Amino acid sequence: MKQENRGLNFKSLDDVIEEVRRLAKGGYNKKGNWDLGQMCSHLADWALYPIDGYPSAPAPIRAVLALIRITSGKKQLKKVLENRGFGKGSPTMKESVPSDTLDEEAQIQRLADALHRLDQHPGPFHASPLFGDLDRSTWIEMNLIHAEHHLAYLEPKF
Repeated sequence: MKQENRGLNFKSLDDVIEEVRRLAKGGYNKKGNWDLGQMCSHLADWALYPIDGYPSAPAPIRAVLALIRITSGKKQLKKVLENRGFGKGSPTMKESVPSDTLDEEAQIQRLADALHRLDQHPGPFHASPLFGDLDRSTWIEMNLIHAEHHLAYLEPKF
C-alpha cells in the first residue's frame, strides 16, 4: 500500500533539492524514523548506485533478487512508476541505512552533488538488482519517486 505523500510530485531533480532546502530552512516534524540529514544521505546513496555500482549483497539475498528480477521485476517496476510510490516500510539494503548522527547541511550538499551527477551522467548505468537494466529517464524518474516517498515523512512547519 502506498503511503500518503503530502502532494509531492517532483518533475525534476532540481525540485527535490528545492524541497529539501525548503524543509531545512523552514523546519519540519518527523512522521517517520529519519530526519532530513538521514534521508538526504540515503537518497544520495541510491542516486549514485546506478552510476558507481551497488554494494554486494550476501549470496542468498542476491539469489532472491535475481529470482524476483527474472520473474516479476518489470511488473514491479511498472507498478512503482504507475503508482508513483513504494509500499510503506519497503525494505532497503543495510548499507544505505544512515547513521543516527549526520550533519544535515553536509548531507543536503551530498544529495545535491549526487543528483547533479545522475542528471549529467550519459550512461551506461549499472543494472538494478531488482528491476534490471533501466534507461536514463527511468533512473531519473525512480529517483524522483524515491525522494517523494521519503520526504513525505517530513511535514513542513511553515
